[in-house]
Amino acid sequence: MSEERKNDAIERHITLAKPFKKLRTIPLLEPTFQSILSMGQYTLQSEAVLSHCIDRILMNLANLEGSSQPVNEILAPALQHIQEHYAEPLELDALASLSLLSPSHFIRTFKKYLGCTPHEYVLQYRLRQSKHLLQTTADSIETIAEKCGFNSASHFARAFKHVNHMTPTDFRHLDF
Repeated sequence: MSEERKNDAIERHITLAKPFKKLRTIPLLEPTFQSILSMGQYTLQSEAVLSHCIDRILMNLANLEGSSQPVNEILAPALQHIQEHYAEPLELDALASLSLLSPSHFIRTFKKYLGCTPHEYVLQYRLRQSKHLLQTTADSIETIAEKCGFNSASHFARAFKHVNHMTPTDFRHLDF
């Protein structure tokens, strides 16, 4: 499965995990939609900006109030643990035991229902949280890396650049 498809599966789970009870808040996203539509030429830079605008829409939709509806009840305890403790070291054995599965069966089940491994999911979840902090705080890259569970700022920067094709600093300077 390609990196893009894995990211889409993770985003779909996070976004669709909450029902849209407050549909009246969606018009607040209209300026972001208009910004996406106004971008004319499709270059690498505008692709990155478009991607981050869409990510912002998805983050806003995911933050609407509502109860979580996990993709699979077996994975629910592990997913909740990841979302509550993403800034801490997460061990595969501990996540698997929360779902009452062996580590190998946990990985297979995770891939079956979410289209990615637990490690890939945790990484994407941490990167989503880091994007939010980059957009909403003036915290240093080192502080954000630590708050999001990365071992070092350099590991965070490498992972961020690999997935987003730009550095955290470049992302912070994008106009939204």
